Amino acid sequence: MSIECIHAAKKNFCLYWITGALFISIAAVGFGPALLTGERLNAAPLLAPMGASALLMLTMPSSGFAKPWTVLTANAVAAIIGLLVPHLVSSLVLASATAMAVTVASMGALRAIHPPSAGLTLFAVSRGAQPFAQSLDFLIADVMLGTVFLVLVAAALNQLGDFVFSAPTANRKTER
Repeated sequence: MSIECIHAAKKNFCLYWITGALFISIAAVGFGPALLTGERLNAAPLLAPMGASALLMLTMPSSGFAKPWTVLTANAVAAIIGLLVPHLVSSLVLASATAMAVTVASMGALRAIHPPSAGLTLFAVSRGAQPFAQSLDFLIADVMLGTVFLVLVAAALNQLGDFVFSAPTANRKTER
């Protein structure tokens, strides 16, 4: 299933499908980690870049920007760099610029460019220099666990969407 499914015959249904899939994806990112870890529910995994990642993965799943490896790697790299740079650069503006440049270069070197991860880098930098335990908790519990949930749910919804949108309809002509 992808944005290409939006064509004349199925335009409205596809739009509703994508809207519902986005709802399910973000709900999974919000509720999933808390259910898995048994910790209390918080909004931390609902980082703004997760919404952009969900939209990319659901509407353009064949794009290099939306592949599971790309999303997982880019989010990990972006969070790590965004958490480390404030320890080295005290100015928020210079730390943001440095983290962004290093993140994009790292994603490029790893062949894992995922544009929403750039926003994740800036969010991590905006937290300032954090103690190691807090940084590790943010990286694992908020970023990576949320990313894993998002990738799994988006992959499942894309498979289901492919099935739904490729099913024969009464309007299709049979080939002879």
